[in-house]
Amino acid sequence: MRYLVVVISLASALPAQGGDGLLEDVMKRFGRWRSHRDIVGVAEAERALHQLVGLVDASDAVRERACTFLASVVTSPSTQAEVYRSRVAAVGLLGQLAVEKKWAKFLVKVARDRRPELRGLGFWVERALGDLRQGAHAEHLATLLDHEDGPVVRLALGGLARMTRGEQRPALVAALPRLLKRARDEDPELRSRAVLAISTVAGDGESVPALFAAARDESPIVRLAAARACARLGRRPGVDPVIGHLLEDAVALVREEAVIAYRACGHKETAGTLIRRLDKEPLRIRIELAKTLKELTGETLPPESAPWNDWLGAKEGRPGVRDTSYAHPRYYDVPVESDRILFILDVSMSMGYALHQNTKSISRLAGAKRELVRVIKALDDRSRFNIMTFSSAIGTWRKTLVRATEKVRKAGAAHVRRLGHAGKTNSHGALEEAFERFADVDTIFFVTDGIPTVGKTTVQEHIIERVAHWNRLRGVRIHTIAAMPAEPDPPVGLYTPNHDAIRFMRILASETGATFTRVR
Repeated sequence: MRYLVVVISLASALPAQGGDGLLEDVMKRFGRWRSHRDIVGVAEAERALHQLVGLVDASDAVRERACTFLASVVTSPSTQAEVYRSRVAAVGLLGQLAVEKKWAKFLVKVARDRRPELRGLGFWVERALGDLRQGAHAEHLATLLDHEDGPVVRLALGGLARMTRGEQRPALVAALPRLLKRARDEDPELRSRAVLAISTVAGDGESVPALFAAARDESPIVRLAAARACARLGRRPGVDPVIGHLLEDAVALVREEAVIAYRACGHKETAGTLIRRLDKEPLRIRIELAKTLKELTGETLPPESAPWNDWLGAKEGRPGVRDTSYAHPRYYDVPVESDRILFILDVSMSMGYALHQNTKSISRLAGAKRELVRVIKALDDRSRFNIMTFSSAIGTWRKTLVRATEKVRKAGAAHVRRLGHAGKTNSHGALEEAFERFADVDTIFFVTDGIPTVGKTTVQEHIIERVAHWNRLRGVRIHTIAAMPAEPDPPVGLYTPNHDAIRFMRILASETGATFTRVR
């Protein structure tokens, strides 16, 4: 899984100023906007905080002042849901700016806090711990590896697994015996994080054998960590058969990560093994196989077995075979690089508005329906797909993914043409339903024109957390399409719900390794 926090920048540049001046300006603007509880105030308060990224290279004294301010934002006693966004931003910034060891301790304390207003921050704290830059931070996390509280150990391991700076390596090497012990823990969550932490110091002591052992672990989350760890090992003795074993895993995401690992660890002789997988894998993994084969052989061929077998046959003196590849369709100009697809379409009331305000342009829904009908008609008959709609309620066209035969494509297009618009926007419900009902989907196209307004939660950070949890062993890519006009980064004070919808979709896409597209 790729994790990326999108930082929204101000369109209007701040005047040039020193670290102290920037900090003072941010504190004033944050204080002014945080009293607003509408979407403009919430967004502007967050955008003010993110300007503190400019202090990454400031003096230690200025960064410490900034961290003290950020800590006050995190621990604000307000219980209103709108404040959660600022807390998440402040946690992430603490990870980037902290100098003293005390901030690593503070972040762990925040994650363990049981106050309702701080609940859920552990997800973001683990990332922030990995962003800490000092060797002292790594040393503190290493001291927590023997802690009796499992969640604390999980945070420490998660942070250490993300630490790759040279000044942090000595602490990781010193902690290797304890990391190896945790790699044998009965809790697979601890084992998986320990494996990734060990991979940051691969080659020291017993680290490599421990990573190889993880490839045969009973837990898929540990095997997934092993596949990702192998990519860090490079070409060293013994790694090739380990990746080859992972290439046969029952979990598609483990196999996909094994294919990616071969780019760093494989060699030209591996090509035959990879080519034989092309007849067995879904399209998304076949695309990764073709990328890896190109890296290893220098050949640029489609993600199909026929042309690659033709190439292999030519190398071995055998006759070639017919190329059965096809051109992949595009949806809102995004390549459909999957044959296990779920199209999710917002059909709330606002989708009936004109695409371009104050014009006679077609409605947002009409444009989205036209585009969806076009791509359904273009699907290859080897693809499987389904259509989900959401407003206040969730609807699905078929119970499972269906093969895109000509008859099914016509039926799907007819279903789309009949769709109307009504209700509010239950984004959480649609995503939850997608993950619960469609276990074989690996790619989602999510089209909407607004922020979440109803459902179990409308807090965007909570939705992102839950998607990450649902997606840990799935690796589903969620391509997001904003079906309304709005510039991504408006000037201060001109933020609107449309801009907030774009913010949500940009983060959702980047968190899942997918693309964000804005309809123009």
